[in-house]
Amino acid sequence: MFERALVLGATGMIGAHGLRAALARGIAARVLVRPGSDRRSLAGLPVETIEGDLHDRASLEKALAGCDLAIHAAAPYPKRHFGKARLLAAARHGMENLLQAADATRTDRGGALRRLIYVSSATTIGVPDAADRRAGRPARETDRTRVRDSAPYFPVKFLMEDLARDAAERGVPVVIVNPTFCVDEFDTHRTTAQLMIPLARRQLPAYLAGTLNAVPTRDVGAGILLAAERGRIGERYLLGGENLTSREFLERCARLAGVPAPRHALPRAVAEPISLATEVIAWLTRTPPLFPMTGIRMLRHAQAYDPTRAREELGYAPTSLDDAIRRAYAWYRAQGWI
Repeated sequence: MFERALVLGATGMIGAHGLRAALARGIAARVLVRPGSDRRSLAGLPVETIEGDLHDRASLEKALAGCDLAIHAAAPYPKRHFGKARLLAAARHGMENLLQAADATRTDRGGALRRLIYVSSATTIGVPDAADRRAGRPARETDRTRVRDSAPYFPVKFLMEDLARDAAERGVPVVIVNPTFCVDEFDTHRTTAQLMIPLARRQLPAYLAGTLNAVPTRDVGAGILLAAERGRIGERYLLGGENLTSREFLERCARLAGVPAPRHALPRAVAEPISLATEVIAWLTRTPPLFPMTGIRMLRHAQAYDPTRAREELGYAPTSLDDAIRRAYAWYRAQGWI
């Protein structure tokens, strides 16, 4: 059992659920948050707050002091299609800062840290080989054939996971978890909400065809704590839920939101040029892209996943996706978003 956990990224959806999972186990919690960040997901929780970020080494060392568990759910989520070099440099700097601070505070060096859980992404899970794909086998942690794509999201996620694995080989007690497509409440930064809210507002006339694995974020939070308690250092664990098509997912969301589901698929050959145009406009105006290329590219490379390792080694047990969709919509309504 852990006594005190530091949660990085607690203002985001995955971090918020990881924080609640730690509190539910009676673990004292500390969060590192940027000044001026949206803290609505922390309201009413008995947590200690320290201001700082991954690029401020002093704030990291202060936040880690006395913590035997750290949860890193603050990894960057590149939404723009341009500026890859800058995004990679920033991701490397923040991750190396954290890993160096964790290395200095691990138990065998006189500190308290026994586990660092790095929340990566299912997009770093490789593609099964051709024979396995033909046989319909879902991807799992041992698949290593990487996706190649120009969108910054992919190289950023690969870089950060590589740094985490290298640190584990040097003795830093890192365990990696790889959530799939997360759905639930506390989506402060509008990740999944970016799709689910327009659907509920009847503003989604078409959909992009593809396969995805959707998981309640509440289950991911529970999986993070299971990985801390039972996971093997240097290993990664897929935290997934249901494999389904994008159309099936939107039909589920539409039914639970009480609106019609989009019936027509938008060809990717049409969607990508439209998205690229919104990316250019966003770059020129310094505003968020209206139709981000990252989402299209993520769906292009999305695949079915097999979370058997997490089930068998951690005791991970996904719950109802429909319940997570209901919680998400209830939370969106409470924020006044729909």
